This record gives sequence, structure tokens and C-alpha cells, in this order.
Amino acid sequence: MKRWIAGVMISVWCLLVLAGCGKQLEASKYTNTDFAMGTTVSEVLYGQADACEKAGGDIIELLKKIEEEQISWRKEDSEIYTMNHSKEAVEVDEDVAAWLERSLQIASDTDGALNPGVGVLAQLWDIGGDHARVPEESEIKKAMQEIDYKKISIDGRNVTTDPDQVQVDLGAVGKGIGADKAMAYLKNQDSVTGAIISVGGSLCVYGEKPGGENWSVGVQDPRGETGEMVGVVNVKGDKFVSTSGDYEKYIEKDGKRYHHILDSATGYPSNPGLISVTIVCDSGIDSDGLSTACFVLGMEKSLKILDEYNAEAVFIGEDRNVYTTDGVDFELQNTKDYQICEMSK
Repeated sequence: MKRWIAGVMISVWCLLVLAGCGKQLEASKYTNTDFAMGTTVSEVLYGQADACEKAGGDIIELLKKIEEEQISWRKEDSEIYTMNHSKEAVEVDEDVAAWLERSLQIASDTDGALNPGVGVLAQLWDIGGDHARVPEESEIKKAMQEIDYKKISIDGRNVTTDPDQVQVDLGAVGKGIGADKAMAYLKNQDSVTGAIISVGGSLCVYGEKPGGENWSVGVQDPRGETGEMVGVVNVKGDKFVSTSGDYEKYIEKDGKRYHHILDSATGYPSNPGLISVTIVCDSGIDSDGLSTACFVLGMEKSLKILDEYNAEAVFIGEDRNVYTTDGVDFELQNTKDYQICEMSK
């Protein structure tokens, strides 16, 4: 068995260029790369130099705090860890309650394609972890009895689960949560005029880009080297973009790829004929959760959900065909290996 971990899904470094001259150059540009929430965090901020540097540092610390104190199922001091080890109701921070409630709503709307109760199954496969493997079928069947998200109940800030029946795992929305918190922070910083904060495969686009044009967000080529783009999504400020794909974290055994996006209906990595899904919408947690759910559902079953959440999408199929919803501004760059196809209604 050979273990592969692909690079970050969305690259912004090669796409953000400070345009023009004169007044457009008055805004300083701050860039930074760090590690938080188990992934690479890339920051590009425009505004007053000192304010941008401080904001970049504050956001990294904020993301680390979210991981360590709130959503990690591994860290003993986190609220999710406490929840997963108690048969009694646990009072959690209002943010944690809201994140879990939203995840459960998306789970309900997608018939479990997003599953915040998938912890036991995800830990069994451990794709992207130190003990990644292809489990025995008997192990998968056993784990399938312990992933019913409907056994998670919320009453205000009180969350009740049974650790013997379900384990909460917010990994499928965690990066989107980070993007949401980064956006909320930036909206309180008058001296930062524009920014892109990329938390792994999820990012927030805040404010105005110098020059006034749209921001260009690169979409990773699912079969290319890290940093090679299949195309770009052009968006205005105050949007969120998330991508899920079979190339992010995976292992190979006997020539077959097993990726980390698990289908709760089968217990195995999902196989919808897609290799990448990019979502654009007004919420980080929604964009992250929907990119996972739509990858599991497949393109046709995703369209109704996208309408309900006022979200746009770029789907890339195994056949290298690219499909986009009507409201997304996507420019294909790798025309040698991919082609735009019309989405059937």
C-alpha cells in the first residue's frame, strides 16, 4: 500500500497580482503562509501595512484556537472531544452549537451525504492520518452501525450523544468554519480593505481587490501537480469558495485509489463519477459542507440542493468534462486536458 497526500486544493498565490499604478498602489499587500486546523493557511491582505500584518497573525491564532478548544475530536481539551466521551448532555459554546446545528440541517437536506456523525467510520479509514488503511468489510459493517447523525440532539447549547452509538466529527465543515470566522474578524477591521484567506480547500474573499476588479480564485487541477490550475472562479468580495476532491487525501492499494470523502450509505469512499466539486456561496460552513455533500451525491442529485442554498458549483468529472451552474463565473485554463460541457437540465 502506498500513501499519498495531495496538496492544497485552492491556490491563490499565483493568481493575486496588485494591478495598475497610482492610487491602486496605496494599499499595502501582506502575504503569509502558516499551518492551522490541520492544513495550510494562505493569507493575502490589502490595506494599511501594520493592520494587515496584525490581522494576518490574529486570524492564524483564531484558527488554532477553534481547532484546539472547539472542534477537534482528537484534542482532549476541545468541546467535540468532551461531547464524544460523555453520555450526559454537554453544554457547549454557542458557536459550537450553531455549527453542529447547521451541519445537522445540511445532513438532513442531503439525506446524510454530509454526515457530522461519521466519526467512527472516518477514524476507521483514517485517510490523511498516520494509520490510513483499507479496512476489512466486517469492520466497515460494524462501524456503519455507529454513524447515525440523527442520534445527535441539540437543545439550546446542550448537546446529547451516546459515544457508543455515534461520534461527532466536524471535519467536513471545519475549514469552512475557519473561513467564516476569518471573514467575521475582517469585517471589524477598518484598515484592511480586501483579503483572501484560504484554509485548506475553503476560503473567504473579503472586501475589494485593488483596482476594483473581481477576485480570481484558482481551482486545483485534480490530476495535475500541486499549484497547477484547471481554471479560475471569478468572484466579488464577501463570498466563500470551497472545493472537495478525490486528490486531497487518499491511499492506493492494488492500483485502486481510496480517497477520504466517505459515503455513509456504503461505508466506502464515494464514487459519483466526479473528481472535484467547487462551491461558491455566502457562507463558509455551507460552502464546505455542500462541496462534500455534492461530491457524494453526484451532479444531478446536487442541483436541487444548490438551488435551496442559493449556491453555485463547478463539477469536474472522471472523464475530464467540466460542468458549471448558471451563476458561476468560471474560466477554463487547462483546455488541453479538460473541456466545458453543457449541463443537462
